[in-house]
Amino acid sequence: MDRVKQAIKNFELLNCNQAVFSVFAEQFGLKVSTATSIGAAFGGGMAQGKTCGVVTGAYMVIGLWSEGKTNNPQEQKAIAKEKLKLFNLKFIASHNDLSCKSLLGYDLSDDEQREQAKEVGVFQSQCPKYVAESVRILEEILD
Repeated sequence: MDRVKQAIKNFELLNCNQAVFSVFAEQFGLKVSTATSIGAAFGGGMAQGKTCGVVTGAYMVIGLWSEGKTNNPQEQKAIAKEKLKLFNLKFIASHNDLSCKSLLGYDLSDDEQREQAKEVGVFQSQCPKYVAESVRILEEILD
């Protein structure tokens, strides 16, 4: 199964960060279970509607990817920063924002709004496309 399809399938059981991060884990020597544990607290914009979990998951992948490019931590940081900028540009070009609150139209830090989002099916209708886009962008920008 390709990564995009796998990430969408993973999202049925995991949060958005975990769904993205987990499909790249083994490439970087991590167990999928380790990746999902690391990403457990990053869904729903870190439960505050802030930076979407598909974005923070992508950042984690980019960080691991940059480690393989150099042993120098300063160079690694610079390489990762350039890829982060590119990821952000591409994601924003498609979806206008990086925040969960803006992407979903609900503030997930507010219990009432989170319940409304669940009731109207936002997590099923909107989140899978963001998961897929994040994985597609990563596959495109990481060589």
